[in-house]
Amino acid sequence: MYQEIKNRIEKSTCLGTDETGAKINGKTHWFWTWQNNALTFIVQSQSRGYKTIQKTFPEGLPDVVLVHDRWAPHFRCEAVHHQICLAHLFRDLNYIVQVHASDWAGSLKLLLKRAIALNNEAGYDPAGAGSDNMTRCELADSIANLLGHKLPDKDKLAIKLQKNCAKSATIYFAFYTTTMCHRITTAPKGPLETSKSNKKYLVAFGL
Repeated sequence: MYQEIKNRIEKSTCLGTDETGAKINGKTHWFWTWQNNALTFIVQSQSRGYKTIQKTFPEGLPDVVLVHDRWAPHFRCEAVHHQICLAHLFRDLNYIVQVHASDWAGSLKLLLKRAIALNNEAGYDPAGAGSDNMTRCELADSIANLLGHKLPDKDKLAIKLQKNCAKSATIYFAFYTTTMCHRITTAPKGPLETSKSNKKYLVAFGL
């Protein structure tokens, strides 16, 4: 059964992945999760590094859109596309709003919520033409304007996130333009938690 779950996970079009530490006999081990809206595959390892991914998926996941939290080893896993977990992005934006009272972070949150609403509309086609394409283009232009907006020098956290988003826009905002990751844009909270409720975090945005 365990191998069958892995086989099916490898055939997914989109997966959320995360890792959580836990003590075993006083030593830290890591429980890695790869998850879609039906299955959860968990691997226990003493390493939080790329070698765990490499050992588990030697060929990578070349047909999968991989949703994760920017932990560097995940980027080393071959995938058709990477999407940053939106829950993590919202957490960063909420913190920036609190620290800097940032209008920029608040505006980006609103745009992301519009994109999520579009993504969740019945019949929405991320690759479609017509009104869907017009809305996508408007959102893309608005997000691009925010990513190019000059921020106050004092807003250091906002500047850091803005640069990160601008540099890697394709992995932050693929969810509403990439058919393969349509409706699955939140990585698991952690293997020990999401093994109980995987569907909640992968299909819903929890906003």
